[in-house]
Amino acid sequence: MVESGLDALVVASQGDGTSHARVNYLAKYVYQGSVVMVVMPLDGSPILITDPLPVWPSGDWIGEDDTRAVTCVGREVGEVLVELGLSNGRIGLVSRDDVRESDYRAIAEAVPDAHLVDAREVFERVSLIKSGAEFEAYRSTALIAKRAVKALEASLSPGRSERDVVAEAHRLLRLFGCGPSVIAIAKRPFATRGRLRSSGFRAPTDQTIVRQDVVVFEFDVTGPDGYGVEFRRVYSFEPLDEPSTQFLAWREEVFEACMKVMRPGVNIQQVDQVVRSMSVAKGYEDTRLSPQWHVHGLGLGLEPPFVPGPDLTLRAGMVMVLHPILRLGAKEMATVGDLGPSDSVLITDTGCERLVDPVDSMCVVLSP
Repeated sequence: MVESGLDALVVASQGDGTSHARVNYLAKYVYQGSVVMVVMPLDGSPILITDPLPVWPSGDWIGEDDTRAVTCVGREVGEVLVELGLSNGRIGLVSRDDVRESDYRAIAEAVPDAHLVDAREVFERVSLIKSGAEFEAYRSTALIAKRAVKALEASLSPGRSERDVVAEAHRLLRLFGCGPSVIAIAKRPFATRGRLRSSGFRAPTDQTIVRQDVVVFEFDVTGPDGYGVEFRRVYSFEPLDEPSTQFLAWREEVFEACMKVMRPGVNIQQVDQVVRSMSVAKGYEDTRLSPQWHVHGLGLGLEPPFVPGPDLTLRAGMVMVLHPILRLGAKEMATVGDLGPSDSVLITDTGCERLVDPVDSMCVVLSP
């Protein structure tokens, strides 16, 4: 804040799944769709302000000393700024887009002489670089996620419904205190959706799994401390056919090639170029790199949610999900489209580290 000339930050959540992550990063809580804001003065303790809907602490509670439940969050934020002597201050909003218009007007009316500016970038510069404690939280989530995978594998067999299988993994995640997590499924023939044809994942259903299925699960797991990992698993009950085996092996090569160039100081466009060059050499022209940064939770509304960006340079301490996306024709998409690796990656001082799979197991063949 000092470098940016700010007297305070107001970190905001509209109360939906796409904007609560930044507030939750500061004040770990379980919420019921509440509108929540945190006022962080340059000097003094933070103040947590919520609407009357329930908000329960789930970790280190930043608002323990001063939490206020009110009917108009914006007006209360303005009154807090007055109490702090910041009526004429420079106030950073994180971010302006996440402050409801009614709340913004209420703040502006309470402190008409204050200078309200968007400070999302200020928050990003800090939150994108993880601490040692945060690294351990990610690794803890990864260990729990691996146990959930074992529970899923023990249940995965012909004759079981998709929901039954996925429920076993969710049960274990809940037993270990994990937050809301998603386990999506894709089965051959993989679905094609819209012009991009990039993913056939969907929610599990009551469809029965059969011996001929090739099944892919995408795990988005939120750990007990709120730090999420994302990864993918491919299963079959018979060895994959040769074309599918070769395609999956090539996708692994692309993933590993990306990891070899991912280190501090590298612009993300350089990683994108690795994907594009290897894809063109393979005969694929339309490729896209889609790493995703995780600050907290499932990656919804985080900073920045998707890259590549125009000038995004990797720095030690960043955590991202790497899943290069390849757009295919409808016929090939149905056969191999969702076969490919995905994993959470930590940028270290010298390179990068996979958080879930040190070496991807490609396709796991299970006994039917």
